[in-house]
Amino acid sequence: VDVGTLKADIIRSRFKELSNQYHFRENYIEQLMTQIADSPRHIGTHSGGFVITNDPLVETVPIEPARRDGRTIVQWDKHDLETLQMMKIDILSIGFLTVIRKATDLIGIDWCDIPVNDQKTYQLIQRAETAGCFQIESRAQMNSLPHTKPSTPYEMTVQVALIRPSMSKGGMAKPYLRGREAAKNGKPFKSGIKELDHILGRTHGVPMFPDQIMQIAMDVCGFTSAEADQLRRSLGKERSAQSVDQQGTKLYAAMIKKGMKEELAKDIIGRTQGFASYSFPEAHAASYGNLAFKSAYLKCHYPAQYLCGLINSQPMGFYRIDFLINEAKRNSGVNVLPLHPNLSTWDAQIVDSKTIRMGFRDVRKMRQYDVDTLVLERKKKPFDSIEDFISRNIFDKDVLTNLNLMDTFSCFGIDRRHSFWKSLAFKNLIGKSDFKLQLSLFDENLKIESNENIFAKMTDLEKAVIDYRIAGYSLQGSLMKNLRAEMPYLTSMTSREVNKLRNNVKVQCAGIILVDQRPPPAKGFGFITLEDENGTIDLVLAPDIYDKYKAVFRSSRFLLVSGTTQRNDNQVIVKTQMIESFAPTVKVRSHQPTPRMLDRLDW
Repeated sequence: VDVGTLKADIIRSRFKELSNQYHFRENYIEQLMTQIADSPRHIGTHSGGFVITNDPLVETVPIEPARRDGRTIVQWDKHDLETLQMMKIDILSIGFLTVIRKATDLIGIDWCDIPVNDQKTYQLIQRAETAGCFQIESRAQMNSLPHTKPSTPYEMTVQVALIRPSMSKGGMAKPYLRGREAAKNGKPFKSGIKELDHILGRTHGVPMFPDQIMQIAMDVCGFTSAEADQLRRSLGKERSAQSVDQQGTKLYAAMIKKGMKEELAKDIIGRTQGFASYSFPEAHAASYGNLAFKSAYLKCHYPAQYLCGLINSQPMGFYRIDFLINEAKRNSGVNVLPLHPNLSTWDAQIVDSKTIRMGFRDVRKMRQYDVDTLVLERKKKPFDSIEDFISRNIFDKDVLTNLNLMDTFSCFGIDRRHSFWKSLAFKNLIGKSDFKLQLSLFDENLKIESNENIFAKMTDLEKAVIDYRIAGYSLQGSLMKNLRAEMPYLTSMTSREVNKLRNNVKVQCAGIILVDQRPPPAKGFGFITLEDENGTIDLVLAPDIYDKYKAVFRSSRFLLVSGTTQRNDNQVIVKTQMIESFAPTVKVRSHQPTPRMLDRLDW
């Protein structure tokens, strides 16, 4: 019977029969899981991969319709094509180029003219103030930067390659840093083999890129270019450690035959084990390192324009828009202005060298077409009241509600709660029969009065909750600061105090989850970054602690953490021992009478 044609009663009958046979349903499910293990879950397609052939493709490989209308895909995977020596090309795009283009357009410079040896930028990178920077904004990168301290373009190339599974598995980072330090002290890498010194000199004796292994194979061991290419393919083929072992044995024998010291040969072969995991070719790392530095340069010298480029390119990067805004305000003195009916456009805009104004693009349910219409309308005459704005624009109730509650109309001298009710009353009036005609002909400046004392003004916390719900950010000050004011039992210790503590100090801190990671190379350890009003706090969770409290931090973004500090130079990490949730319920009066949990917000 074909799949999809079985009747429900037949399926139930068969399932019951098998359940009785295996005694327990759980055992049967376990049997099924074993049988389907390693089976394809779905067909994955490369968004930018294509195959080139001399003859028509349909006559060469089997083709089937893709899930997306009007698209087709090749049934064979990349390994099948490789076996038949067919040409496959992957076209990749980097969304971060959009950020750089938008930022440089605002500045008025060509990104190609950005200097690559700017010391102020390197200092920013070495301080790990790289949130929002291409490739060097992850937790792992920011933890490594104060130790690696890249100071040249090539060191940036190595930096973006360092945080890769291949580097961790091959144990390359520490030997590289030791070799670099030795070179700075006048003791560069010397093997006694001229060709090898040339290949590994720039990485201080550590083979960090697959390209270097190919060069060693050809220049030192006498491999042909075809044999070296086969070696390269084996290093990444299905990420197979067995394939690397086989080629490593062959390479080791060739290096010994050429007179290389056994200890050095074993070290090189040992490093190649890491290439069975994901690694960067050197050219790839160089281009990424270049972009990483240029993004850091823009953040260092043009923080407002760079933030504007980031905001206008969302979704993008590692961090939420609210964190990027708060970080720019704290570290770079950037001033961020709220929405304004007569000044804001779809995108955020530069007001001056240190000031940006937010755009309508982040407002939920707002469409760019509606904003374009709004801009055209206000060019005729600026809006002078809420009523004027509503009568000259066609926004549905949800959009108008969101604009009011984001405090868009504060320029008209009224707060968000009262503007919401005034606009609602006005919208209802103009919905009545012949009101539009009367309004347009006789009473263009009609205003709807509201009792200013009906509702108390929103608290800062209520405003922040509304802002996050509607736009994903708030300009009402730090959410954590507002929470501490409303919840006195929360610890008063902020990230500023935590990051000044010495080693092995017991500490309790609170914050909002910014990053939660448990990378495979970390051997079960988890890493969480909390954000508060003054910055970030890095947590490390041992495998048992991570598993014990996973349900807590997966269900709440608001954590109260106890642990001990671990200081390494200028970095402080909290070794976590206990985690609690302090997720508050915030009731926003007059707009939404139902209590809303902060954890339901879209972050």
